[in-house]
Parts: sequence; structure tokens; C-alpha cells
Amino acid sequence: MTKVRYFVSRIRSTLGELAPRSPQSGGTLIACFLLLIVALFLVQLPTWLLDILLVTNIIVALTLMLRGLFAHEAQRLYAFPTILVLTTLFRLALNVSSTKLILLNGDQGLDAAGEVIRGFGMFVVRGDFVVGAIVFAIVAIVNFVVIAKGSARVAEVSARFHLDALPGRQLSIDSELRSGTIGAGEARRRRSQLNQESQFFGSMDGAMKWVQGDAIAGLVITFINAAGGIALGVGRGMSFGDAVSTFGVLTIGDGLVSILPSLLISVAAAIVVTHAVSGDEKTSGDEMVSQMLADPRAPLIAAVALFFVGLAGLLGVFEFPFLPFFVVSALTVCLVALREMFTEGAAIETLDAVPDVDPGYPGDATGLLRVFDRDSDEEDVLDELRLEVDGRVLGPHLGIGGTESTTVPALRGASTATAPAVRRSRQEFEKLAQAARERIFREKGVVLPRIQLSVGRDLAPGAYRVLVREQQLRSGQLRAGQVFAAAGPSTLAVFGVRGAVATRHPVDRRAAAWIDARQPAADSLRLLGVELHSGASFLVLESIGAALEVIDELFGLDEARSLLKTIERRHQQLVQAVFEGELLTYPEFAEVLRRLVRERVSIRDLKLILEGIAEFAALHREIEDRHEWLSELHAFLRIVLARGIINDSLGPGDKLRTFMLAPEIEEEFRSAVSMWDNSRAKPPLDPAFEAELKHSATRMFYPVLERGAVPIVVLCEGAIRAAVQDFFGRQMASSDWIRTLAFEELAGQSHPEAIGILHVGR
Repeated sequence: MTKVRYFVSRIRSTLGELAPRSPQSGGTLIACFLLLIVALFLVQLPTWLLDILLVTNIIVALTLMLRGLFAHEAQRLYAFPTILVLTTLFRLALNVSSTKLILLNGDQGLDAAGEVIRGFGMFVVRGDFVVGAIVFAIVAIVNFVVIAKGSARVAEVSARFHLDALPGRQLSIDSELRSGTIGAGEARRRRSQLNQESQFFGSMDGAMKWVQGDAIAGLVITFINAAGGIALGVGRGMSFGDAVSTFGVLTIGDGLVSILPSLLISVAAAIVVTHAVSGDEKTSGDEMVSQMLADPRAPLIAAVALFFVGLAGLLGVFEFPFLPFFVVSALTVCLVALREMFTEGAAIETLDAVPDVDPGYPGDATGLLRVFDRDSDEEDVLDELRLEVDGRVLGPHLGIGGTESTTVPALRGASTATAPAVRRSRQEFEKLAQAARERIFREKGVVLPRIQLSVGRDLAPGAYRVLVREQQLRSGQLRAGQVFAAAGPSTLAVFGVRGAVATRHPVDRRAAAWIDARQPAADSLRLLGVELHSGASFLVLESIGAALEVIDELFGLDEARSLLKTIERRHQQLVQAVFEGELLTYPEFAEVLRRLVRERVSIRDLKLILEGIAEFAALHREIEDRHEWLSELHAFLRIVLARGIINDSLGPGDKLRTFMLAPEIEEEFRSAVSMWDNSRAKPPLDPAFEAELKHSATRMFYPVLERGAVPIVVLCEGAIRAAVQDFFGRQMASSDWIRTLAFEELAGQSHPEAIGILHVGR
């Protein structure tokens, strides 16, 4: 009894190892499958087992076709070439086994090769052998000439193009790795994927030769079954007619039950190799349906054309039946309507799934934005800059129109935008935002965070809000039927525009206005040099303005390191001299850049900044206090970057118009600076003095700001410049356009024109 239990346990363990629960057990199953194929070539099978194996062959082929249709990427089916080879061998082995049964037992009746072959043969013949033979011949020729050959050619061309592109793609990965666009782990992943992809398409090219050869072998086996069977039948005493009928039905059934799986697998292979990589999680079926119905005009026009053809048949113009044309036209219209209806309901929910605008290649402004953006696509990180809008703002008729649109039609009571409108709105917003971020980078050298556009469920109709790190910084409402003009009401009145509603420009805080887009004078404002902004453009300005308002808070160590990577390839020795020479730590470098950014100084020329750091470190080794050293470095870098600072400070007519500080103000700042060690939040100024100075500055500066004569430049001595800049940055609402320059920073760069002296109490 013990031996029996031991024997049973061994059988159970062996069967357990064969179960497909691990790669090893999968390999065992494949080995058993290959042994089965060899046995099929040698052993005569009973008819019931042949029936089961033939049905298994069909379901495997059907599964492969559906798997290829549902695959997101061809590379995810990297075992597909091996599967093609094994299924081809299996199909040929079944053909050999069925041929044995047909030739040995065909004279005994139609059940000689099993029920499946008889069923397929009778289904095609249907009482008329000639018709069945013709139909079978057509199917066989189509499978060989069109499907098998076409699939083989597609696989060959795909393999050629992928293998030809392999060196260039490898060089691209190496280039991105050297430039710092991707890390070592990402480079390894891409190389592995590239290697897998090249092996896949190369193997598919070879595997399709097997499929094409299988189609030829199937035709040869069919001819042998027919000719040899008829000859054997007549030799065994059957009449010629009975032999043709019996062996013909068996031959047709056997051929069809082999051609059907071959056809399905050839189609599956063609679908897999022709599935273009779209960058998203769409299957071939998804892409075909979405692209065919992406523009509803095409199927609707086709449906109308078919309807009129059927109508012409109904009226007797053509000899066409009306009903089929009408039914197909109606079904097409219903299909388009259903797709639009279902897509509309999910439009707002899937807003963030709209693909971003292609950011280009590293090296230019757009490519650098991709370097900063790539991590936010893969991780659930805190949105540094997000714009939330009311859902009714979305759509070309609801506040975000085409790039040429200047109208903001009514928002209240409007229904939710349709999916195409939402996609167009999102894409336009992305393009405008991308262009704005590129402009800021070219001007300031700072990469602003990507603006995350989302729908705020609790917003009033037409409302929006801008959040920086999940904290609301700005909010407002698009005005119905109006556009945003970058000019004040008084200026617009000169151009004949009436009813302008005063506001401020989102970025520079200059006077601006909302105007009625239907006014005749509004159309001529662009020709007169007045900027007009659509809803999308205004929302981008509002988001960029909010980011610039706290730009130093959005610039940190990661941003500084990423900027370094962009120049390290061309100026590696300079970067090494600064950091490996321990002139500056990375956190200190980030703080140096943050100070410059806070004062609206462009850090675009990183090479010049690094050279300035190296020069300053060589000249000022005696300063031991690190806070003092960094403050002196900041002042030195401003002198190094003086040309760019002055160019950014030029006003109308490219003239440097400056305000001076009264002696009593300078003396107060000198006293505060003597007690300020730069580690405090602000210089220790007297609160009463601060209030009086703010009042005087507001009264003197704001009329200039209203006229648009920005920036406002305050010229003072270098010892107090940082403290003066800190005061205006804290106290003035329009501090973005108030610049402080030191006399040392002029250095013959420009001849300032003094336009006023700032006093306290006047």
C-alpha cells in the first residue's frame, strides 16, 4: 500500500511540474508539444484524437489572431516568431496524419478521417462537388498568393527598416545619455528594448518564410490527396465517380481545415508587424476604429452618397436595390452618432490623456523642457503649476478657440464641450503654454514648470484659478463676449474703443482692459500694435505670470543640476574646475542662481556664470564667512552679467531711464546694511521709514507704470543695492518691473537718463 501511495504521489508531482505556473514548466510543455509533433509524423492517429487536435489547431490560430489584434506593441509578443514556427510544424504534422487516414481508409466512406474533416468537406461541397472544388480552390489561392505572400513581404520590409535604423537609434541613446537627458538605467532599458525589437522583426521575417512554405505544402498535399486517393479508390474497386466524390470531399475538408488556421495566423502576423508604435496604450483595433472615425465627416459623406445611390435605384435611374444601400447608410450614421455620444460623456474625464505637443530634441529650448518634464509623466508628483478651469470654458465656442480666434462667446448656461472640442482646446493651450515657456527660457534661462490643465468641479461658469504647489495664487473669470487687450482704457479710447473694462496685464501688471470683440474698432487694434489675446492665450499669460511671481520658489537644486547637465558636454572642464575643485557646492550653486533669478537676472549664459564663479574664487580666497562670500559673489556676478541686466532694464526707445535715491534714504539703507548679515529675512529697517518710503514710491512709480514705461530702474550705490531690491520686492505689488542697479554695474555700458529722485515724505 505504501508503494502505491508513493507511486501516486510521484505522478501528482510530475503533473504539477507540467502545469504552466513558471517558465520552467512552460518549457516542459513546449518540449512535450514538440514530441507530439514528431509522433504525428510517425504514428497513425485514431479519428477521435485527430478531431480534437484539428479543433485545437483552429482555436490556437484564432487566439493568436486576437492576441495580435489586442497587443499594444509588437515587442510585447517577442515569442510570436517561435509560436509561428511551432504552429506551422503542428499544422503540417496534422496534414500528414490526416493524409494517412484519407489514403488508407478513404474507400470506407466519408468518416475515414474523422468528423471534423467530413464536416468541413460537406459544408463546402453542399451536394455539388464542382462548386465546392471551385470555392476551395479560390480560398487556397487567396491564402497563398495574397495573404501568405503579403504577410511575408510585410515582415521582410519591416525587418529591413528596423535593422537599417538600428545604428542611428543606438547612437541617439548614447547621445542622450552623454547629454544627461536620460540616466544610465533608462539607457539600459532602451538598449534592451531596441535589442529585443531588432531580434523580433528579424525573427518574424524568417518565421513568415515558414508560413509561406506551409501554404505551398498545403497545396501540394491537397493535390496528393485528390490524385492519390482517386487512384487508390479505383484500384480498390470503387467506381471513378464514387472515388472522385468520396476522396474529393475528404480532400476539400482536409485542405480547408488546414488552410483556415494558416490564414488566421498569417493575418495575425501581418497585424503584429504593421502595428505602428503610437506612444500610448492603444491596440491595433483601437487605432483603426479611432482613426477611421476620428473625423466624422468622412463616414457621413460616404453614408449620404450611398443613400442617394439607393434612392436613384428606387426612382428607377439605376438598377440598384434601395434597401441594402439605405440600411448600410443608416447604420453608418448611427455608428458615428453613438461614438460621438459616448466620447462626449467621457471628454472631461479624459482631458489629461490628450498627448502633449512634441517637445523636439535636447539642445534647444523645447528639448530642455522635455528634460524637466519627463519625470512628471511617470510619477504621481505634486503639481508645481496647475490651471483649473470651469468645464464650460473648454471648446472652440466656449472661450478657448483657434489660434486666430479673438472672441470669448457666452459661457453661462453652455453645455459641456464635446470631445473633439476639448482635444482642440487642450492642444491649443499646450502649444501656447509651450511657446511661452520656451520664450521665458530663452530670455531668462529658467525652465518654468509645465502647466497642468485640469477641470475644477467647484468653479463658477467661466471661472479659473492658478495654483502653485497646490496653493491658490491667482483666480478670475473670463468675460463673456470680450477679449483681453494689452493696453489701458485711455489708450484704447484714442483708437475708438468704447466700454473697455480696466484690468492689469497678468505678467507685467501694466494697464490692460477687456473689450467687446464685436466692436468695429477691435478688428483694427492688431494693425495698430495692440496685443489681443483669446481665452486660451490669456489663461497662459495668467499662469506664466503667477509662476514668475514666485519664480525663485520654483527654482531649486534639481533645476540647477539639470541646467548644468545641458552645458557639461561642451564645457566639461569648466564644470569640473568649479565643482571638483570645491569652489562651490551644488546647494550653494543653486542658491547663487536662485538669487539671480529672484532679481530677474537672466541665467541663460551658464558658461559666463561659471567662469565668473571661478574668477571670483581665485580673487577672494581670504573671505572665510560663507554668507559674506556668497553675497560678494552675487554682486560680482551681477557685474559679470551687467550687459544683459542693462539690456533687460532698457525702457521705451532703448533708453535707460533711472530714478535716484535721496541722500536720507541712502543713509537709512547704509545703517540697515551695516547690521544686516544676509542671513536674516530682511534688512532691519525702521517700520515707519518703510511705510513712508512705500507711499512715496507708489506715488512716483505707478504713473510711470500706467503709461507702460517699464521697467522702472532705481540706481544706487553697490553697498545698499541688495537691500533696496529686497525692500521693493517685499513692499511693491509690481516689483517684477522695478529693477535696482548699482553704479558699478554700469561701467560704461550705458548712459542713464535720470528722470526723478525718490524722497521720503514728499
